[in-house]
Order: sequence, then C-alpha cells, then structure tokens
Amino acid sequence: LCHAKEGRGQTVLLSGEAGVGKSAFTRQAIDLATAQGFRVLYGVTIESDGGLPYAPFVAAVRSGFRGIERDRLGRVLAQTAPDLAQLFPELTKTGRAEPATTLEQHRLSVAFQGLFAAFAREAPVLLVVEDLHWCDEASLALLHYLARELRDSRVLLLGTYRSDEMHRRHPLLRVLAAMQRERVVGEITLG
Repeated sequence: LCHAKEGRGQTVLLSGEAGVGKSAFTRQAIDLATAQGFRVLYGVTIESDGGLPYAPFVAAVRSGFRGIERDRLGRVLAQTAPDLAQLFPELTKTGRAEPATTLEQHRLSVAFQGLFAAFAREAPVLLVVEDLHWCDEASLALLHYLARELRDSRVLLLGTYRSDEMHRRHPLLRVLAAMQRERVVGEITLG
C-alpha cells in the first residue's frame, strides 16, 4: 500500500487452494487501505460470468459508484472513458457488446487504464479482482495490460485465484508467466 500511495503502482496476485484464506486476506487489505484513505474498487468473477468480457473489472468500476445514480455513472464514463459505456448494459439500450477484435480489446484496455488512473489522481486506489481462475481471456489480457501501465499511478491491483483450479493449459498461467518475465507482478501464495 505504501508504494501505491507514493505513486509506484503494483500488481500482486494472491493464490491458494479453496478455503485457505484468500478472501480473509483480501478483506484485511481492504480494511487497511480504507483506513489509509484509499478508494477501494472491488470486482469478483462469478463462475457463471466466465464468458463475459471484463466482468470483474466492470464490477469494480460499478463498486466505485455504489450509491450514485445511474445518470451520474453514465456522465462520468462519457467524460472519462466513453469507450467503456458499451460494457454497462444499464447505461445503453443495446446491451453488452462483445469485443470482437484485438484492436477493440486494446481500445477498451486503454479506456480502463485511463479510468483507473483518473480515480488514482483523486485518491490512491486499491483495485481488487477476485477469482481470476474463472476470468475470460479478455479480462486476463486487461490484467496484464494494467500491471504494465499502472506502475506510475497510485494503484495497487490485488488479484486472487485458486491454485487448485490451475490445469496445465489454463489461460491465467500464460498471463502469469508473461507478467513474471516482465517483472510486473508480485506473488503471495497462501498455504
């Protein structure tokens, strides 16, 4: 938290088997961050959301606007990250759009990064994304992108995943290996 508060963003992934204490660790991190004046954005991937692009990041953005009317969320997104509006079905009449191309995914990644950086200019941010093992590949690519691009922001990105859900070809393992090679991730394994 100290590094993020000073403008040296970090990404930390917390792993362990189901029931080992990842959620308790995360709750303590949220309490500590809140006490230090951080804005907490919290998103979780539900197993049934596994196919929804960016589901945990959309949930995290929504959490940052909890209790605020839908029109204000729409205005903030329109001003700060208009490309993200399509991911919030409650703000558009067309419903959730599926990112179809690599270019579209990159455009949305840049928009998410811009929004989180804007939040971080107001106050340091703890961005929590739980249950990465159920994420879609677009969300995992966004995680990797944010780990690289938010290093100069007041953001601590904390992700959790179940190590017992990782099979040899799990997409998260590829992303994690790339993040390790680039040295943009810290890891904590709970036993």
